[in-house]
Amino acid sequence: MLSLAWLALGRQNDFLAGFVLALATFKPHFLVFLPIVLAFHRRWGAILGGLTGLTTLYCLAACLEGPGWPLRFFAAIRQPEIHPAPFGFLNLRGITTAFGLDPSWLFPLTLLFAAIFVWILWSIRNLPLHHGFSLALLASLLLSFHLGIHDCALLLLIAALAPIQSPLESGALALSYPLVYWFLLFDGWLSALPALAAFALLGYQFLSIKKTGSPLNSLKLVSFQAISFPGRTSY
Repeated sequence: MLSLAWLALGRQNDFLAGFVLALATFKPHFLVFLPIVLAFHRRWGAILGGLTGLTTLYCLAACLEGPGWPLRFFAAIRQPEIHPAPFGFLNLRGITTAFGLDPSWLFPLTLLFAAIFVWILWSIRNLPLHHGFSLALLASLLLSFHLGIHDCALLLLIAALAPIQSPLESGALALSYPLVYWFLLFDGWLSALPALAAFALLGYQFLSIKKTGSPLNSLKLVSFQAISFPGRTSY
């Protein structure tokens, strides 16, 4: 869904892109920062398409489950048995658990890092959209509460959208390598190493942008972009 939405954005079909993103809300925690990026880039058509898609989905679900289904849905997903164990995952929750922090620290730390990530996305709003899109996906991954190993496949899309030869591209590919996840089998701080590396990667990518004014070879055309949009250098 995310790839299809990106392709639609590249074709300037913003409404369709937003509508497709709405269809991906079965994993809403991975979309948290994308509307912010779209707003910073003034892609209002995509936001309108997302709102239209969400409204459509709500009405369809209400016809089947009644208008009160969101409350029952949120009550269901808060059940602890549906969440993976908190240790050994590539997110902030995995880090706090690995270092033995009290669970009450997770919410304020999440708010703090969310504010930092929004500031980062605002700081790079004048760069082509794929910079913010890739960083927003990584930020959503890191701050997600519910995360499984299979969800880390999102790193491949992040690498595909990242600037070529940039820290984000290389780092996302490295973090998607299977051997990295052997660290998740350890106890204590060793299990937090992949998540700590991902946080460091996001920060290093941002610092490289601020230092040079733009990421290395920032006008990237990934394979599906080059096929679909020949000659396009940024959007």
